[in-house]
Amino acid sequence: MSGVLNLFCLPFAGGSGAVFHPWHALAPQSVRVTPLALPGRGAHWNEALVAAWTPLLDRLYAQVEPHAWQPYALFGHSMGALLAFELAHRLCERGMPAPALLILSASRPPRDAHR
Repeated sequence: MSGVLNLFCLPFAGGSGAVFHPWHALAPQSVRVTPLALPGRGAHWNEALVAAWTPLLDRLYAQVEPHAWQPYALFGHSMGALLAFELAHRLCERGMPAPALLILSASRPPRDAHR
């Protein structure tokens, strides 16, 4: 599918990717909404929660990396915004193309984290 932007979505703390399912019907055909799976939530409820940032980012990286050579964007809400921000950095650090868009909602910018 050329010309399609993959929109990877990261939910708030405690949320699952299911919160993004209504977006499938709302998105234009040129956008493929792809909720990312977090352990211990939604369809992955039986998996152990991950308390450390690095293994969680490793898991998210593994979900996005195979698709990062095609146009993609990252969207994160609240804790998902912090994950999306860090995931974008990790992808670039490992030689993957940067996201076409990085959309962050309900979160202070990382530079304001200590205010």
